[in-house]
Amino acid sequence: WYDFVDVDSGNQRDKKKLHADYENYLPPDVANYDDWNELFSDPERLVRGVLLTDGSRLFEQPRGRRFAALARVDWRATLQAANTKTHREVHSLWGVFGSTHRVWLVHALLFVAGVIAVTGDPPARSMQSQPLGGRSTGERFAAVGLLVPLHALLWSFAAWQTRGAAAKPHRSCLWAVRALASALFWAAPLATYAALRVSVELGWQEELRSWLLPVHFGLTACGLTIQLLVPGGSSHDRLWPTTGVAWRVRFVRYMFWLVVLGVKLLLSTYIFKAVYDAMLELGIAMPGHQSHLEVLQLLHSPTWGANILMWVLLWCTTFFLFLSDT
Repeated sequence: WYDFVDVDSGNQRDKKKLHADYENYLPPDVANYDDWNELFSDPERLVRGVLLTDGSRLFEQPRGRRFAALARVDWRATLQAANTKTHREVHSLWGVFGSTHRVWLVHALLFVAGVIAVTGDPPARSMQSQPLGGRSTGERFAAVGLLVPLHALLWSFAAWQTRGAAAKPHRSCLWAVRALASALFWAAPLATYAALRVSVELGWQEELRSWLLPVHFGLTACGLTIQLLVPGGSSHDRLWPTTGVAWRVRFVRYMFWLVVLGVKLLLSTYIFKAVYDAMLELGIAMPGHQSHLEVLQLLHSPTWGANILMWVLLWCTTFFLFLSDT
């Protein structure tokens, strides 16, 4: 960390000269005093982490010999980042997203659901082929479920960016099996949505489509519950047990936010409707109401590209306003 440590002749305090590259921030994986304080505040990790010079653990010594064995503690190995660093100091917005991801998820779901509700079914001219956003109400709202696996991917990336070496799971065959099972679970809503759209496109039996939609919404609800109600999603992210809360207090909290977000969505639909009507008056292309054949025909048109850019900017601005007033 330092080129040298000297004593200031004026105030007799330490005068530390950091390496040139470390003047603003230390590297993200460097262990510091916060990590060591965290280690000594966690008895279980401390028992596993304090190593002697011969590689054995201090707490494997008989109770009566541990004090004498303190002189043989290998502090360099005990305090290295691989054993103590639980959170990488990346100075990135990924850390902000990881700690507030539930706020983004709830608002994204409400926003997309509100927009789908106000835009309604595609016009009759799009009925000759399948619109990108879906033809029926169930198909259109099934697209909301795609936000759950997308959010899970972003959340996993944020955890990968910010999780320190000491908090990462040990890679083994069991870890690989769990990772594969987790990937399949989060990809399930994508598979069911794709199957639903293919079944509509190919004109499969109505009975098949009638159970694909409930399965899709059920998998989406399971993933949403995990992301909203399971803190951290993994034991490696939960360094400390959550504070106990009485069920009555928990119920009041959830009901409060349910009412607040419900009223917010209800009032926001008027804004969504106004934005949608303005797009119709401006004659902006609606990609959700167009089929893939129409998109391929218009893809190289400069007018269509400008319309899509305007469509994206208007809805992104609306989402920013929807999110910022909470």
